[in-house]
Amino acid sequence: MGQKASVRLKYFANSKEVRRISMSSQEKKQVTRRDYLKTTAGAIAGLVVGGAVGYLAKPTQVTTQTVTETQTVTVTGTAPPPTTPTAQPFKHGKSVMYLTPDIAETWWVACKTYLQRAVEADGWKFKFDTSDWSDSKCSDQLITYAQQYDCIFVFPTSLEGINPAIESAERDYHCPVVAIKNFITGHARFTISFDDFGGGQTLANMAIADLQRRFGTTKGKTVVGFQGPYAASGWHMRALGVIDAMKKHPEMKYVEVQAGTGDPAGWADAADTYFATQTADAVVSGSGGPYWYGTMNALSRYGKLYYVGDPKHIYSISIDGKPSDLQWIRRGYVDDSLSQSPDALMPLGWQLMRDYIVKDSSYQYPPYKIPDLPTPMTVTNPPNSYWPPDNNKMLIDKGLIYPETDMPQGVSPVYTVNKDNVNNKDIWGNTYTFWRGKEEIQMTTWPAKGTPPPWSQKLLDDYEAMFKQYYQW
Repeated sequence: MGQKASVRLKYFANSKEVRRISMSSQEKKQVTRRDYLKTTAGAIAGLVVGGAVGYLAKPTQVTTQTVTETQTVTVTGTAPPPTTPTAQPFKHGKSVMYLTPDIAETWWVACKTYLQRAVEADGWKFKFDTSDWSDSKCSDQLITYAQQYDCIFVFPTSLEGINPAIESAERDYHCPVVAIKNFITGHARFTISFDDFGGGQTLANMAIADLQRRFGTTKGKTVVGFQGPYAASGWHMRALGVIDAMKKHPEMKYVEVQAGTGDPAGWADAADTYFATQTADAVVSGSGGPYWYGTMNALSRYGKLYYVGDPKHIYSISIDGKPSDLQWIRRGYVDDSLSQSPDALMPLGWQLMRDYIVKDSSYQYPPYKIPDLPTPMTVTNPPNSYWPPDNNKMLIDKGLIYPETDMPQGVSPVYTVNKDNVNNKDIWGNTYTFWRGKEEIQMTTWPAKGTPPPWSQKLLDDYEAMFKQYYQW
C-alpha cells in the first residue's frame, strides 16, 4: 500500500489564548503534549484505500479505487460470502454482553437500545452492565463476562485503562471484544466511533463562522466551551478539536470550562458558575440534551438567553443531536447540533462483528484463532439509520486514528442538524422519539428575550404532525 497519512495533532496546551476554569474558577493545569491523527470526513477521500465494501447487508454501486499508482481494485460492496456453519455450537448460546459507563441519560440508553435491537433481530441474546465510569470495575467485568458470553462490546471510559483486561479476555478466554464509540490505545477486534476530534473542530469553526457573518469580524469575540472530564477519551478529543480550531484565531478569546464529571449535574454547576459573572459571544458544548440543559438554565437565569436572530443572541452549538437538542433548535433557542448517530454506529458495530468475527464458533475451539476484520474497508450507514447521502462513508483501517495500535479503527461522518433539516424524519433525534417516546426534557421551555424566529412555530407544528404520524404506540 501507499504511505499512510500521518498528520498528527500536538496539544495546543501552552497557548496564551486558551485558559481553562473549573467550577470553582481555579486555573486547570496544562495537559501534557501528545499526538493525535487528524481525520475528518473530508480527509477520508485523501487516504490510500486498498479495498472497500458497502454496507454489509446489501450490494452497493460498483466502485474503483486506487491502491498504488499502477494498480486498481474493483469491488461490488456485497457482504462477505457465507461460510459453512461449524458443527460445534457457540459455547454460551450465541450471547452478547455490552458494557457501558452510564445508563442514566438519553445518549447511553440510546446506544444500548440500538445495539440490543440489532443483536436480538439476528436471534442472539443480549445483556448489558454498567461500569460507573470506573476502569477497574470495567476491567473486572471484562474478565468475568469473557467467560460467560460469546462476544463483548465495550464503551470505553479512557484510552488506556481497560487495555490489559481486553487483552486477557481475548487471549485467555477466547472472547472477541469490540471497543465501540470511544477509542482505546490497546488492541481489540476493531473500534468505530463518532469523529470526536473532527466534531470538536466543527463546533469551533461553526461558531467562528457565525460570529464573522453577524459582526463582520471575530476580533475581541469570546467563545466559551463546556467539556466533560478529560479521563473520558471522547470528551477529551472533542476538547482538543475545539482547541485546534481556536488556535488559528489569536484575535479571539477562548475559555474552556471543564464540568469535571460525567453527570449532567456537574455540567449545570459549571455553566451556572460561568454565566453568573461572565458572558460570551458563542457557546460550544461537548454534549447536548441533559448536559446542555444546565447551560440553558444558566443563560435564562442570568438574563442571557435571546432568540436566534436577536442581536444579543449567544450562538450555541453542541454535540449529540438528541431529541431535546432538536426541539430547542425548533424553538429558536439553539443554532446547531452535531449528530452522533447511535442509530448507525451501534448496529454497524454488530454487523461487522456478526459477519467477520463471530460468523461461526470456530474461535472458541483449538487453535482458538479469533478472526480479524479485513482492512481497509469503507462502509456506509445501515438501513433504518441516517448519514447524509453526500457524506455517508466510514473508512476503517489499521492505525488510522491512534498509530500506536494496529487495531482496525474508523470514525463516522460529522453532520449538522439545524433549522433547515431538523424535521428530517430519518435523523436519529426524530426516529428515536417515534419508537421510544419524547425525551423527558424535550418539551422544556424558557422565557427567552426578543422575538421567536418567524420559522419557529411552523417547525414545531410540523414536528408534532410528524410525531403523531410515526409514533408507534
